[in-house]
Amino acid sequence: MLVDFAEDAAFPICWYTLGPEDRDLKVFLAHLVASIRSRFPGFGAQIQTLLDSVQDVQRELPTLVATLINEIASDVPELFAIAFDDFHAVDDSPTISRAMDELLRYLPDNCRILIASRTVPRLTYTSLAARLQVAGLGTSELRFSGEEVRKLLKERHRVLLLPDQAEQLASEAEGWITGILLTTHSLWRGLLETLTRAKDDGGFVYEYLADDVLREQPLEMVDFLTISSVQALTNASELEALVGEGPWAALLERAEADGLFLSRLQGEQTWYRYHHLFRDFLQQRFAAQDPARFAALHARAGDLAGARGELATALDHYRRADQEERGALLVESRLGSLVASGTWRLLADLVDGLSESIRAAHPSLLLARGEAACWLGEVDSAEQIGTQIASSAAGADLARALLVRGTARRLRGQLADAACDLERAAQLARDDPALLAQVQLMLGLFHGTRGDLDTSVQHLSQAHRLYEAHGDARNLALARYNLGVTSARRGDLAEAERHYRAALDTWERLGNAFSTAEVLNSLGMLQYLRGDYAQALETLDQALALARKVGYVRVQAYILESLAAVKRALGDLTGALGHGEEALELARRLGETSILAILLDSLANIWRRFSDLDKATTLAKQAQQIAETYDSLAERGAAQLTLGAIDLARGDPRQALARFRSARALLQRAGASRDLVRLRLRLIQAHWALGEEALAQREASKLAQALRRGGLYGLVAPEAAEQPAVLRAIAAQGAPELTRLLTLSVQLRAAEPAPAPAPLRQIERPRWPEVRAYALGPPRVECNGVLVSGAQWESGKAVELFFYLLAASNGEVPTEQIIAALWPESSPARGQSNLWTSVYRLRRAIHSDAISRRRGVYSLNPELPVWEDASELERLLAQAETAQGDEQAELLRAAIGLYRGPYLDGIYADWCLHRRTVLETGYLLALNRLVRYELARGEYHAALDYAQRILAVDQFHEDAHHQVIELHRLLGDRVGGTRHYQRYVSLLQDELGEEPSPRVRAAYQALLRDSRAQN
Repeated sequence: MLVDFAEDAAFPICWYTLGPEDRDLKVFLAHLVASIRSRFPGFGAQIQTLLDSVQDVQRELPTLVATLINEIASDVPELFAIAFDDFHAVDDSPTISRAMDELLRYLPDNCRILIASRTVPRLTYTSLAARLQVAGLGTSELRFSGEEVRKLLKERHRVLLLPDQAEQLASEAEGWITGILLTTHSLWRGLLETLTRAKDDGGFVYEYLADDVLREQPLEMVDFLTISSVQALTNASELEALVGEGPWAALLERAEADGLFLSRLQGEQTWYRYHHLFRDFLQQRFAAQDPARFAALHARAGDLAGARGELATALDHYRRADQEERGALLVESRLGSLVASGTWRLLADLVDGLSESIRAAHPSLLLARGEAACWLGEVDSAEQIGTQIASSAAGADLARALLVRGTARRLRGQLADAACDLERAAQLARDDPALLAQVQLMLGLFHGTRGDLDTSVQHLSQAHRLYEAHGDARNLALARYNLGVTSARRGDLAEAERHYRAALDTWERLGNAFSTAEVLNSLGMLQYLRGDYAQALETLDQALALARKVGYVRVQAYILESLAAVKRALGDLTGALGHGEEALELARRLGETSILAILLDSLANIWRRFSDLDKATTLAKQAQQIAETYDSLAERGAAQLTLGAIDLARGDPRQALARFRSARALLQRAGASRDLVRLRLRLIQAHWALGEEALAQREASKLAQALRRGGLYGLVAPEAAEQPAVLRAIAAQGAPELTRLLTLSVQLRAAEPAPAPAPLRQIERPRWPEVRAYALGPPRVECNGVLVSGAQWESGKAVELFFYLLAASNGEVPTEQIIAALWPESSPARGQSNLWTSVYRLRRAIHSDAISRRRGVYSLNPELPVWEDASELERLLAQAETAQGDEQAELLRAAIGLYRGPYLDGIYADWCLHRRTVLETGYLLALNRLVRYELARGEYHAALDYAQRILAVDQFHEDAHHQVIELHRLLGDRVGGTRHYQRYVSLLQDELGEEPSPRVRAAYQALLRDSRAQN
């Protein structure tokens, strides 16, 4: 059915047949991009760049899908569909389900998704179903009843079954007529009559039929069917590679023509696929009858699949050939590329697909599986694998096992055990520079997690030296960037910038826009910490623009948080709130728990500056709760610091001091030096408020030392500006660092705090255009006074659809009725795709919400303001029916002024003919009434004009001809009247072979008499 629909579709369809390799998100997205690119060359540059650079695809899934969606919306110029065939191959992958859910949730208007699967896809349909944007066929729709079987066999095969026979047939097949009747080939006619009596010993009726099918075929075709069923997808070139030269193309076409369970797939290349039931039957039969040849062909098929990079398919063939060891060797040979590309799900599936004995014989595969488990978040599995291998391995393999287990333990928070594993791995890897670099990098991250920043720098520096010696540019930049992060945390801003700049140079040279955006954010934050706020805004704006351009959603959240911090420092609290709320929305969508606490704390400080202390308290406590769920000492300390600042603002310095002391313990354990500097300032303010000046002076000395060492003036100045009198008194003691801080804080201090805005920003929806539809004469539409051009409509059917829905009596029209009216000659599938295309084009031409669809019923959105000349003409004529005299004449003049020609002139569909006739009749009737009205007033020239306008529409209108001649008489225009009469006589004779009526001849004679009388 999907193939039939694709052949009938009026828009391009990108075909994607899925296999076991596609359970890996990187492979899935790469293949999806390739399928779209096959119809739209050049598509997918940004998503491909991201795929090439991202290792942690689980974490970056929203960014990956968002980038794909953005490129579909911006780079595909027309409506198209993506057909996911054999979706059951990936349906058990939660990651692919998440990706599809994300894609469906934000699917651009120019894209449709078609899914064919043997199982109901495990996707979240709730929101789509609520919007009635999903439809499908399941088992209840596809299974045939006995009566339907009778009807089908009678109409398609001229086979007559009794009702009880048909019911038994449906029962034997469990309603799945597709499994029994896959063809209209005549060979079924005899079999179907005896189907209900066909019983194999313990087998299926389908197997009996399939066996009979083979017995009906010549030996050449039987052998061909057997060979060609080895590969799930095949074509002539694949068969030639599998078994050598042969008439494969001709045989494939013959099998397809004879209806032998073979389907041709859509796409640029010609591929074929057997129905899975028939293929299974052929393969079982092949393995039983000729096991040696069966194994040899599957081994050869495994080699071919491996050469194409289809590792999961290759493993399946090797298993069928009972040569699993070859599969293990193949995967082992590709470990480097699998790890480098970050296709962790595929790697895990490949290793898991091997038998336990084979895995045990290949420790390198188990180690790679352990590393994949770390990236996939399967921490327990990673630790188990590391322990399993460590129990028997030695040398480099033992080092790798300990690295896997140590990383897993670090991720689980078992820092003491992780330290033992990583230190021992470093000792074992000392003679393997590449492995040692990896261990040193992990040790650096470990000590950073623990808060031992000096030791973290030592290990990261060692990793940097090793990567530099081996020319590993990507990992070298990664090491430099982490060195920058650690240096910034230590308060060494100059060293941090040096590392950031080095990493930036590498990533820009490699074209890695995603990492470039990330390091620009870090550079912007350095500038903020130094107090160079203007430069920080410029750098962060550059970072945000780049992140949005490439669709890097996660880093957008971090950049927005940075921008919120800078704008809060500058007193732009409304701007800070906007950035903070947008970042929070992105973080929640991404599930980024680690940044949620930071963002909530940032928003709490913004509302504190707005003096909404209750809201600030609520947000700070939320931040604290989230930080406690993953035991982040730094975030817990920051939340306590904010709650203490709120207590100060409430006038409770004693409570604030208790909070600050709690924050100090947490921040010191976390090694969060930057927040400790902020804490010094808050301690000064609390002691001063309590009259403890000596304690305040002591904290001031420590603050001056911290500023001298780290230069974090930009971080502390905004909070110092909140109580400048305290800082002024402290700075009077002469510390130059405090004087500099005072100067900067005075510059930042605003005269009055800004008023608090509404907590939720309203998103302004696109305004409706003022639409004027001109249906009288050639159809045209104006939006806000501008003509919608033919290029904007893209097709005349989109225009016709608009006016068809506009003319609907109750405003709503079922899908089937629209297709029957606009595409009466099309098949249902073709008509549906034509309708989708026209709806898409109409929305693009008018407004994205111009058309509503509910339960298969379409209508123009009732909120769309549309004025139509035809409806206005009908309204005026209706009002004129109840009016009299001058009022009626004014209404009639307004009505006829709208008539520019026949309704939808140029559209010749049946649906518009009735209204065209009704409107034309109303127009002529209005003109006739105006003729009589002006005639009664003695306005003969006006009356003559109206009568001639009648004849411009209906040249045989006898009453109008009579009126024209009569009006010429009243005007004393014998020449004009005579000329008109003679033209009328000629028209009747030439077109109808008739003479004027006595009434018209009498009017002409009266014209002649009056003329003679006047002479």
